[in-house]
Amino acid sequence: MPQLEFSPRNQRFFAKFLHEKNHTMRGSITRMSNAVRDARSVWRDEKYRAFSKKLEEAENLLTLMLKTSDKYAEFLEKKANLGERYLNHR
Repeated sequence: MPQLEFSPRNQRFFAKFLHEKNHTMRGSITRMSNAVRDARSVWRDEKYRAFSKKLEEAENLLTLMLKTSDKYAEFLEKKANLGERYLNHR
């Protein structure tokens, strides 16, 4: 019979890992966006506008991914709490 291996500690560890990486990624996105916006003062051609538009599209996709990742981390934390409660009452 198959067994389920469940570790609330591992669930929390991965949730924390996701939160940390998401935070790092948000910081990187902000720094990159600021650098590109600062470049506007010296880079004023059509290529800048095209690049800026593509960057904004990529930022939107990354933001969506980060929101999804945050929700998954919250799910893992809830799952760890429920699993721990179950294991403690067995």
